[in-house]
Amino acid sequence: MARKSVKILTDIALRLPEVSKALLINLDSYYRMDKPHLANEAMLSFHQILRKYPKLFPDVSRSIIDYRSTINETESTKSLIWLLGTFSQQINEAPYILEEFIEN
Repeated sequence: MARKSVKILTDIALRLPEVSKALLINLDSYYRMDKPHLANEAMLSFHQILRKYPKLFPDVSRSIIDYRSTINETESTKSLIWLLGTFSQQINEAPYILEEFIEN
């Protein structure tokens, strides 16, 4: 049920640009709950929303870095790597975090 609610919020954010920032911040709170299933689903949402609205990245950038250890599913990891690569100029730690993925 929790994953489905995250997917619905993502769909709304993608269809209604005027509420996308508010929904992204709401999804960020799910991401920070330290519940792996929510964090993984939220990471997929970040990928989709930030692909369409890249200017919203600063609103969630710190959380993405700070709570990345809760990501443990393949598709979510791919989304995190995409975010790190795409926004690497805005994330000082990006090369080091990407190196962690290579080592693991």
